[in-house]
Amino acid sequence: FIKATFGTNINFIKATFGTNINFIKATFGTNINFIKATFDNLINFREATFGNDIDFIEATFGNDIDFSEATFGNEIYFSGLKKGYNFDLSGTTFYSIPALTLQSEDDKVGYNLTGSTFNLDTPITSHTVSNLQVLKSIADATASVNESRDLFILQRLAERTLHWEALKEHPLKPKLGQKKMPWIKSLITHFSRSMQSTVLTSVFWLIADFGRSALYPLLWWIGSVVGFKFINEWMYDKPILVNRQGDLLDYTLSNSIPFGKLLNPDFEQAVRDLFGRYQTVYVDGIAHVVNVVEIPLKFHLVGMLQSVISIILLFLIGLAIRNFFKIS
Repeated sequence: FIKATFGTNINFIKATFGTNINFIKATFGTNINFIKATFDNLINFREATFGNDIDFIEATFGNDIDFSEATFGNEIYFSGLKKGYNFDLSGTTFYSIPALTLQSEDDKVGYNLTGSTFNLDTPITSHTVSNLQVLKSIADATASVNESRDLFILQRLAERTLHWEALKEHPLKPKLGQKKMPWIKSLITHFSRSMQSTVLTSVFWLIADFGRSALYPLLWWIGSVVGFKFINEWMYDKPILVNRQGDLLDYTLSNSIPFGKLLNPDFEQAVRDLFGRYQTVYVDGIAHVVNVVEIPLKFHLVGMLQSVISIILLFLIGLAIRNFFKIS
């Protein structure tokens, strides 16, 4: 069946295929059923193209299955299939999330998701999330790091959509006989879940492209240094500021690096220059001029905020580098 073309509404229900069946580069229309079909030996669908509504429900594969570089439309079902050995989905493109169930934990072995692409082009339901969880567990078990991360992202996006759908379906006012307080609590819960998933997902995407980019958090880190430098300038005594630019930069940089205050040898001197004031102290009647350093509370608070932001951004840079080398 190499490069064969199949139309729509094709039924292979309970069909039995012998050895070395090749559907390489075949084209299938919509509503193709391989429900409970049996493939006795090697089956090859490499680079095949499938339309929508493709069912391999409870199909039995006696040997290796090759779907590498294949393309699937919407509504793809692999539920309840029994695979023999390897199930190759490398380089496969799915325009929806396929339904896939596992017979056992050991069933994850043999799957190959390397280079596969999944999309959320169909209406999202709770089944979408559960299907993504199954696929991610397979990717984790087979060390498909890149695919595992992408599936995790799709799962979070799908959950965000479901939260907003649930909020839209929430009644605008209490039902007849329903107490007002439980209705208010339910509304607040749905709204907080929707906002939390949206904000966290959006921030993670904006700052680090979901952990895929080291450049994004690096640029944000540089921007944070510049931004906090301006904030410190605004809070400082402006008439003296012209002579303290270098000290202020040292102070800001030290807050932007973990243990920066210990690693930067110029930090202590910068603090003395910025916040020190000379004061006369009498000891045993003898006057001593000492430099008293008191960092204002507002600088402490801003420094703490900068340190927290910097730690998060540097962690995201490290995460992206780790992912890059682990994937490569």
